[in-house]
Amino acid sequence: MNAIEPEYAAPYAAWQKTKSPEALGALLTAAMPTITKTTSRYSQNDPLALARARSIAIDSLPRYDPKQGRLNAF
Repeated sequence: MNAIEPEYAAPYAAWQKTKSPEALGALLTAAMPTITKTTSRYSQNDPLALARARSIAIDSLPRYDPKQGRLNAF
């Protein structure tokens, strides 16, 4: 059973298949509302914090397993 949210399923599948920068960009675009919301809890509109959060997301993606849980929670 896949636990990935529907809004991330297609971009994640495309990234998983190709690992291309374009597919990664599409996945990050889909995830930006969550990244922005989470980052804003700790800093108000800080571009450095947002860039760091994007970097953490990129570094974490290879370890994500859709069978284990939601991408938002990961």
